[in-house]
Amino acid sequence: MSSIRKASESQIPSVAEEHYRRLLSQISLSNCSLVRENEAMRERLNELEGLLDDHMKHLKSIYFTLHKKGYSKLEFPDGDEVNLAQFEGLLLNFKRSSISGESNGHHHSGGSYLNGTLSGHQYPGSSSLLTDLPTIQEPTTTH
Repeated sequence: MSSIRKASESQIPSVAEEHYRRLLSQISLSNCSLVRENEAMRERLNELEGLLDDHMKHLKSIYFTLHKKGYSKLEFPDGDEVNLAQFEGLLLNFKRSSISGESNGHHHSGGSYLNGTLSGHQYPGSSSLLTDLPTIQEPTTTH
């Protein structure tokens, strides 16, 4: 009987070791997967930060140009206003569209149509210029 007991006692540590090795292997594989996923997410975050930075530069240049062309504020539909004097950027050339506003589905009421010309300047990393921006409405006064 003592030989059976000794055999089963010697198997217990080997079963525990095997279970421990499997757990360690699973944890290592999970950790490796998480590290790869983290790296991919970090790369995507860097890409998105770069795109956001490009968009901010574009907007700042648009606001800067509008201010230089005599506009002082930008009013959003919800009533929020942005003071255009606070922005700096590239001075852009806004060009009128040669396409008729009626055939394009837009009604132009004397405003300028922005076609995205950036005075020959492109921002680093920018994949495309701004296009199809809405009509700028001239300020109107009501009495």
